[in-house]
Formats: sequence, structure tokens, C-alpha cells
Amino acid sequence: MKILFITNNLPPIVDGVGDYTYNIAMQFAEHNHEVYVICKMDSRINTDVKGITILPVIDKWNNSCHEPIIKLIKEKCIDVVSLQYVPHGFQSKGIPFNMIPLVKAIKRSNVEFMIFCHEVYIPFVSGSIKLYINSVLSKLATKMILYNCQKIATSIDFYRQMIEKLNLHKCLSKPIPIVSNVPIFEGKSETLHSIKKEIGATDRIVISFWGMRNIESSVKAIKNLINRGIKIKVLFIGNTKGDISILDKDDYYKTGILPIFEIDKYIQISDILVLPETNIYGCSFKSGSLAAALRDGRCVVTAKGLLTSSELRNGENVVFTDFEAPAIIEHCLEDLIVNPNKRKDIGHAAACLAKSFTWKHTYMEYMNFLYN
Repeated sequence: MKILFITNNLPPIVDGVGDYTYNIAMQFAEHNHEVYVICKMDSRINTDVKGITILPVIDKWNNSCHEPIIKLIKEKCIDVVSLQYVPHGFQSKGIPFNMIPLVKAIKRSNVEFMIFCHEVYIPFVSGSIKLYINSVLSKLATKMILYNCQKIATSIDFYRQMIEKLNLHKCLSKPIPIVSNVPIFEGKSETLHSIKKEIGATDRIVISFWGMRNIESSVKAIKNLINRGIKIKVLFIGNTKGDISILDKDDYYKTGILPIFEIDKYIQISDILVLPETNIYGCSFKSGSLAAALRDGRCVVTAKGLLTSSELRNGENVVFTDFEAPAIIEHCLEDLIVNPNKRKDIGHAAACLAKSFTWKHTYMEYMNFLYN
């Protein structure tokens, strides 16, 4: 099969959708398909990837961006086109009417056309008239884009429901969860013990944060626990943000930006991994960070909201808290610290839940959806 993926960015540019596209494209290449990826022009993009033809040829996602794409479809006799869709990836305000000429042109080319929605459109929960108008326009643009494909896939139930409400009457897949792009560390346990010693956490509970999240309430709760004599090392993995000035220097360790193959070592030494989210949207299977933590059998503390799958169960395979209330976070973390068996059981259930969260399984889901 000859398959073309369309995305905005690709590695090494930091972009979740770009990482996803790269990894699913690699799976198709490893299964002996002829794989092409078209993305935006950027000299940083690595085009030297075995098994994949990467073409950073799009100057702007505008009314003429379809020309090189349709040319490739015709010249290479492409069988399947997969647009990796996220509204803000193709238009800065998340209102990508500019993509409609492209999807119409792909439809006319008579290929199998699938769109994977990493997001659907800007939802309106509350706010100003301007936010409401943006939501309406984003919804309309997405509806017009999705109308031109044959098949639609997405990662979570909430997005699937959003698509169903558009009344497009298209073939819609069951949710295909996002898989972590972080390679699993399968080295010696001595390496992990060495890292724990290096960061000064040999005799402490390691509570970790990963990525750009709102951490202030959690840090306040942890500081209260430290002040009460509980031995904690706070680990900040990767590029993090937020005020941590209330912590003493010995209370925490920052890894800074890491090569992707180094990240999992720090996830694996974490006793508790905290992924702060709002109570409105919560954590979900669209999160690669969550996928990595579940895969590694970590005890994850996060929030429940509109995006959260019913498969994530509080106290069973994850722990939900309220990140607007430091006292509630403090109680939640203390309970997990003093109950190591509870942490272990939650981590084990998390790993069981995530057994199918692999790129090979994602590839099989794509193939089943495309041809069944």
C-alpha cells in the first residue's frame, strides 16, 4: 500500500501531533508499506529517515497548498491519504477554513481519505461572545473539512461524540488512544538506583512532574508535607514551568530538557507522577504523558473532567484530585505516601490498562479501520 500522511510539523520540532505522525508512519514503513509524509517547510525537520519519504514542501497552509500534495498523489499513485488534523495546527486561531480547498482536492483525487482528529474544534464551555463566535466558526470549519473524507478517527470518547454531533454520516472509528512517543527504558535496575542516588532521593518518596503544567497548588501541598517531616524529593522532568520558590534547593531536582530516550528512566524512578489538569477537561487518553506513565506502571495523580475516559477509575488505576485545592492535593498525596501497597496496586492496574498502548497496536487499529 502507498500511504501519504499530512501533518504540520515533524521531529525534531517539539510537536505532539508531529511526533504521533512520525511514529505511526514508521509503523507503516516497518510493515513494508510505501510511506510519504508532507509537512510544512522547516530546515530543522529531519528528512533522512529510513523507509519514509519526508517532504517539507508546504510554505503556508493556504488556498494553494493542495498543489504539491495532489501532484504527489498522482505521480506516486497514492492509495490512502491520512490527514493528521488539529485545528490550531493549520490555522493559528483554530479556524482552518484555509484547509477546505485541500480536502476538496484530495476528495476529487479518488483515494481512500482518512482524517485523524487529534482535536475536533474549539469547544465552548463558558466565556465571552468572542470565544463563542470562535467556537462556532471552528466547528463550522471542521465540519466542512470532515465532510470531504470517507473515514474519521480520533483518540477519546469525548471527541468521538463531538464528531457524531456534526451529523456527517461518515465511517467513524472507535477511539484509538494516543501512544507515548517516549521509548521505554529496559536497562538494568542498577541504572535506576544510580539515578535516584544522583538526585539525592535514595531514602525519599519521589513525586514527579513532567512537562509544561500548572504546578503551583501541587507544590504548595508538597511543601506542607515536607514541613511535617515527610521525606520527599520533587522531580521535575523535562521543560517545566511554574513558581517553585517555596521549595528549598534540597527539596527538588530539575532534569532540564532531556533527549527523548533519557526521559523514561526518570519516569520509572517516580513513586508518584502528578499530571495537573483542570477540573473542566481533566486528563485523557489523548495525553502521551499519561500513556507513558500508565505503561510504566506508575501511580498517577491527575484530574477528572469532560475528556476523561470511563476506563480511568479513581483509586483503581489512577487517582483523581482537585488541583484548585492544595489541602485536597495534600491529603491525596499523603494517603499514597503512607500506603505503598496502594501505590503498587494502582500502578499494576495502570500497566494492565495500558498493555495495548503500543505503536504496533495503533498500526493494527489503522489497518482494521481502513480495510474492514
